[in-house]
Amino acid sequence: TWMRGEGRDEFLLHLLDKGVPLSIWGNGWEKSYLFPRLKGVLKGPNLEGRDYIAAIQGAKICIGLLSEGNRDLHTTRSFEVPYAGGLLCAKRTTEHSALYLEDQEAVFWSDAEECALHCLRLLKDNRREEIRLSGMRKVRMIGAGNEDICRKIMEELYV
Repeated sequence: TWMRGEGRDEFLLHLLDKGVPLSIWGNGWEKSYLFPRLKGVLKGPNLEGRDYIAAIQGAKICIGLLSEGNRDLHTTRSFEVPYAGGLLCAKRTTEHSALYLEDQEAVFWSDAEECALHCLRLLKDNRREEIRLSGMRKVRMIGAGNEDICRKIMEELYV
C-alpha cells in the first residue's frame, strides 16, 4: 500500500531504475507523484486469501516494506511471506535479524541500493531456492503461523 511520507514510491522506483523487475499489488499508488512512472508495474489492488498466497508463491523474491511512521521492526508479512513459501527480502532490523539468519533464511538490506543489488544477484543465483526453503522451515518451526498463534492462545485460555 502506498503511504504518504513513507517513500515507498521512491524506493520502488529506485529498484526499477536499477533493472529489478517488479510487480506491485496494493492500494493508493495513484496518489503518488511518481505514479506515472510506477503504473506500468502496478498489477492491481491489495490481494487477499488465495490470491495473496498465489502472488507470494509466484514471486521469485518478496520485498518486505516496513512503515517508518509506525516504527516497524517487522510486520505480519515478515512471517506470512516465508510461511507461504516466499523468499523474504526485507529491511535489516534488530527483530528481522533475531528471527532469521541473514542470507540463509531471509535476505536483508539497509537501503534501496542494497536491496536492488540483492534482488539482481538472487534472480541469477540458484541459492534463492535454498534461502526460500530455509525461511519457510524456520517460520513453521517456530510456530509463527496464524493457526499456530491461535492454537497457543486457545491453549492458554483453556488450561
